Amino acid sequence: MQFRNTLLAVALGLAGVLGPVSAGATPSQASESPAVGSPAYEALLERYFQATIARELGATKVDEQVEGFKTTMRAKPEAQKCPALSTAMDELADVDFRKLLIDYLNSDALHATIKQGLRKHLTHADLEAFLAFAESPAGRRYQEHSMAATREAEAAIEASTEQMASSPEFTEFFGSMVTRLVPLAMKCPK
Repeated sequence: MQFRNTLLAVALGLAGVLGPVSAGATPSQASESPAVGSPAYEALLERYFQATIARELGATKVDEQVEGFKTTMRAKPEAQKCPALSTAMDELADVDFRKLLIDYLNSDALHATIKQGLRKHLTHADLEAFLAFAESPAGRRYQEHSMAATREAEAAIEASTEQMASSPEFTEFFGSMVTRLVPLAMKCPK
């Protein structure tokens, strides 16, 4: 399953820009913050996690994942030859795989692993700065619309990539590549 890192990247960028531990911060400012793992840090990390990662996990399109699983299973030769097997696989995907996926996305183990990664990159000051932004009117509007905007941007990029691959410029590039590389490949030892 593909997880989008866009929201996290933006959050990290904003935390770096808005937080006091940035290019102009002094080492003494950084050392005044509660340490990673302290109750104060962990409380902020949980708020950050809920505002960012948990929202992204919650927005995971489980139905799309289940349909993708079903499509993969239906492509198996055994399923194509046996309608009863295909039906059983669909039922397995609709019930068991769906539950497995939802349980995994909500699991304490996954959340702990993600938070461990966040601890490596976010200081107490970073978390405070991001949460100050996220809890502001502009931050709330940003969070409300950012996932939808990100998905639209990803769809546009995907469509653009497909168009780009069939563009005259790419056709010319690949023709030129073949023209330049085939003679060299012919000279290589076999």
